[in-house]
Amino acid sequence: MAEKPIDIDPHEMAKPLANSMALPVERSPSCPPPAAPAPIRHGRYYLDDSLAIFLVENHLFKVHRYFFRQESVFFDSMFDCPPPTEGQDGQTDDKPIEIPGVTCNQFEALLDHFYDGLFRKEAYFNSATPLQKYIDLLSVAHRFECTTARERAIKGIDTATTEPIQMIELAELYDVPRWIEPAYVELCQRKEPLNEAEVEALGPKKTVLVLRAREALHNSDEARRLLQESWCCSSYHSPLVSLPEKLLEKARVQRVVKGVLAPPAPVAPSPSIPTPIASRPSPFDGLFGSARNESTPSEGREDKSPGDLPPQSSSDRLYSSRGGKKTGRGRV
Repeated sequence: MAEKPIDIDPHEMAKPLANSMALPVERSPSCPPPAAPAPIRHGRYYLDDSLAIFLVENHLFKVHRYFFRQESVFFDSMFDCPPPTEGQDGQTDDKPIEIPGVTCNQFEALLDHFYDGLFRKEAYFNSATPLQKYIDLLSVAHRFECTTARERAIKGIDTATTEPIQMIELAELYDVPRWIEPAYVELCQRKEPLNEAEVEALGPKKTVLVLRAREALHNSDEARRLLQESWCCSSYHSPLVSLPEKLLEKARVQRVVKGVLAPPAPVAPSPSIPTPIASRPSPFDGLFGSARNESTPSEGREDKSPGDLPPQSSSDRLYSSRGGKKTGRGRV
């Protein structure tokens, strides 16, 4: 009688093997498990949430150091300095970080830029923002090297209504050279002359530049030609006729102002003029000097004073200075 085959489930056979593999491996006490690596701080998002206390015009401000480190080269370098032995400034009200030469309005403008302007630009910077707030922001941003705040302040002043004299002052004070030329163009393009307050604000040197540009606009050959064309084309010849529009056209004013503001070109040294041959010292002066000075009058010719002699050409003077005698074929 044949034996029946035994049905064996392969999953049941694998269980003992799996259980044997899952057994924990005993380690020797002399081999401890490897230590986990120390966590690394993220370069951008491990934020410095500590606070700093500033003293500005007898007012205390307690704000996050993070914005100052991220936005200001000056403050970032300052906070990197090791604290002194008596403790770091800015931790208590008794020992704040004093900022001299900065007003509360300027410091508030910088903090508004950090806390509001960086995240709610449209709500903070708009047409309703007063010009003085942009100027305050530009002042403190320029001093403490806050690049983003400086760019925001310049953009706000560009869109605001300003006077040309004020723009020249701001450009020179906060190093914005692109504001200078348009301000001078506006001063020269208008028909009204400078008043006393503007002359005092500009100073003598810049006032001379404005007057020189206005003089070039009205009294140059081009200006006289434009005035003549306007006079000939006008049907009403009157001294009260307004100046032609082309005379104060913006492109023409810009060209004149650029010429006035441009530094003078360096003067090239004049080429050296060679010394004439007759005036050069001769190496034979020591040998024939006495022979040159002795002149023998020709036969049949009377001695005449220099005033009685006929004028000589340059070649005659050259040869006579050498003591030569004139013959039919030249001098010997």
